[in-house]
Amino acid sequence: VGTPVFYAILTTPCAENCLYFLQLRPTEVDHLTALGWSLPAYAYYQIAQETLYLITFGAVAAVIYLKLVHQRSAQRWFGLLTTLALLAVGTILMAETAMSVKHLGIGWHRLYDGLKATGYVAFLAFCFTFPDGRLRPRWLRWVFALMVLWMVVWVVPTWTVLDPAEPVGIYLSLILLALMVGVQIYRYRRLADPIQRQQTKWFVFGFGIVFLAVLLWSTIFVTLPLPPGPGRLATNLLGQGLLALLPVAFAVCIAISLLRYRLWDIDILINRTLVYTALTTLVVGLYALIVAGVGRLFHSENNLAISLSATGVIAVLFQPAHAWLQRLANRWLFGERDDPAGVLTRLTSQLAGANSGASLLSSLVETIAISLKLPYVALHLPAADGALAVAAQTGRQPAHVETLPLLHQQETIGQLVVAPRSPGEALSVADQQLLAAIARLTATTARTIQLTDEVQEARVRTVSAREEERRRLRRDLHDGLGPVLAGQGLKLAAARQLLYDKPDVAARLLDEVMNQSATTVAEVRRLVYALRPPTLDEFGLVGAIREHVETVGAGTQLAITVDAPTVTVMPEIPAAIEVAAFRIVQEALNNVLRHAQARHCTIIIELDGALLVTIRDDGIGLSETNKPGWGLQSMRERAAEVGGSCEVLSNEAGGVTVHLALPLENGEHQ
Repeated sequence: VGTPVFYAILTTPCAENCLYFLQLRPTEVDHLTALGWSLPAYAYYQIAQETLYLITFGAVAAVIYLKLVHQRSAQRWFGLLTTLALLAVGTILMAETAMSVKHLGIGWHRLYDGLKATGYVAFLAFCFTFPDGRLRPRWLRWVFALMVLWMVVWVVPTWTVLDPAEPVGIYLSLILLALMVGVQIYRYRRLADPIQRQQTKWFVFGFGIVFLAVLLWSTIFVTLPLPPGPGRLATNLLGQGLLALLPVAFAVCIAISLLRYRLWDIDILINRTLVYTALTTLVVGLYALIVAGVGRLFHSENNLAISLSATGVIAVLFQPAHAWLQRLANRWLFGERDDPAGVLTRLTSQLAGANSGASLLSSLVETIAISLKLPYVALHLPAADGALAVAAQTGRQPAHVETLPLLHQQETIGQLVVAPRSPGEALSVADQQLLAAIARLTATTARTIQLTDEVQEARVRTVSAREEERRRLRRDLHDGLGPVLAGQGLKLAAARQLLYDKPDVAARLLDEVMNQSATTVAEVRRLVYALRPPTLDEFGLVGAIREHVETVGAGTQLAITVDAPTVTVMPEIPAAIEVAAFRIVQEALNNVLRHAQARHCTIIIELDGALLVTIRDDGIGLSETNKPGWGLQSMRERAAEVGGSCEVLSNEAGGVTVHLALPLENGEHQ
């Protein structure tokens, strides 16, 4: 109905009091004719843009309706609301053709206002309920009711002061717009799931494009209109055409968000939009500043040389400005992902300035989170029981996280756990590459902290063991040897007094002293043997083990075999290594005798750059229900104290194998 009216308006030049801003003045018609265009062609061109709205918004509305009409009840009604809102935007709110029906008479005018009010209600209801079709928070129902009342009061009594195009209506629309933005922010932060957050990003992005189009249109055609002439004609042809394409992007964004097609690309699109919007504004502003400023300085307008100079300056500054704006946008959206060297340098500085392992790990995760704008970063390292536990974290852990292993010398020593910037979003390739480099640095740092803690614990254990050994020696000497020697002294004194009067009693006392002396010597020898087995000094490691095997194996059903190099082949082994190896073999044999129920046990001693000892039995093996006892733990600790390792494994055929590896150098230092 409105198309013939719109066509008639566009094909009728007006000298003044034009009905529509796209109407041309007679002088503009002459310029249009000079370009080879006729007024009907101009009218068809503008109507084609209106048709583009109808086709795009109508197609998107149809697709969404067909997609959501078969969903559950809430989604079905939301699909109907979305369809109505898109049709209202494409055919009534944005299309100038529909406005032309107002010139057909009061009845058509009232009909148009009614449809316009319905479109406003549908569109604002869609904005308030996006993306799940629910009015949340619940008090929005009252806002929606007031909005409907506003439309009814405007249309039915024809109170034109409340028309959304009038000042009062514009203010009310701005209030509703601000409320809609606040509701979307609230839903995004408090109510939305990961998919809905991505949908909201697409909605806000498309709405921002529409807002930009309306702002530019108002500035060009209403606030700062050009005077009649070639410039205004060019604006009507090119500017209106370009601005007509921007609202189409809103329909496309709504389709993408509701159909959930490639939702994760929105951040990249926002990044590029920010960069090129800022770059365009900078270029236009710089060009206008140079042309206007230099022209005013030299009192010259429309000077070709000034325009060419401004173009040259912009051409020189374009690439640096683009790179600078791209860095700013990337830093705002992705942190310092594009500057991996700077991130690693900052992490290294954090490592150098830390006072303790705990503060170092805390600084590490905070720096990673700030540098990459990640909401959650955590380090998982082995706890005392060997299971991974949180060693440091920043932020609140979401449902979806990504885990990177911390590898040190091909061994996994922990995990770096990070959350993507938005829930449900995947980390980009650039993020993963930088996090992989950070994980390598973090693994080295974590391993260094672990070794430092282990050294400190070893020092504490060494000091504690030394003090415990001193306490034991003091107790044995004070409680055992001391009273015996004191008793011997008393008996010797008594024997001296009885030597002449009662020689037989004196002789008996002397015999008791001699027996006690022998016992005391044995006790002293026991104390000395506890410090270092004398068989090591007498026979060496292999001989001491053979001698111990003969002692413990006598009278048992266990057959023990020792396979070792000859004494002449064995090199000189550091004292600490000898003691550790001998004590571990003693403990292993003790476990075999007490728990293994074995019939055969083999001890293999080898030299291959280190002292390698293997103790293998054919017993019942390790129990899966019982935890390892103190004996196995002491074996591992003895090996670790001298820089070696001790592994206890179950054999497939039954029994247990103990693998002991001890270094042959620096044993005394260890």
